[in-house]
Amino acid sequence: MSVVNKIIFLDVDGVLNSNATFKGPWADGGNALDPDMCDEFARIVRETDATVILSSTWRFVDEYVDKLREWLLGRGVVIHDFTPDLSKRGWGSVHIRRETEIDIWLEGHKHDFPEPRFVIIDDYDEFSEEQKRFWVETDDKIGLTPALADKAIEILNG
Repeated sequence: MSVVNKIIFLDVDGVLNSNATFKGPWADGGNALDPDMCDEFARIVRETDATVILSSTWRFVDEYVDKLREWLLGRGVVIHDFTPDLSKRGWGSVHIRRETEIDIWLEGHKHDFPEPRFVIIDDYDEFSEEQKRFWVETDDKIGLTPALADKAIEILNG
């Protein structure tokens, strides 16, 4: 049995929605999702068989996580885990960069994912130079596009 060693670290705002989503037919308060962007994300998962790890601040709001799970599950995508909430580990109010959360998650799962191939899909630059090689940068005005989805697939399958 082969080990799936591919991981997607998923942000939501600016990836599965855009500024326009909050003004359009999918507007739903602070947890709007765009169906076309969710479809593109599902395509990435289908074409790579990657494990999805939620790195978005959405992971802190149960209502948002429930909605995201529902929307993605309807497209055959499962959220497997979240990056850690370092504020609950004695880090206090110190701003924790997403790069640290991802590094800690990878370190804690190195036996499950030896030498992982991963991609970070995010609109905000909080990554080390090493991680930027695996970063697919979205724009919060546009969100996840087919071209960016292709880039993520290339990184994971390359």
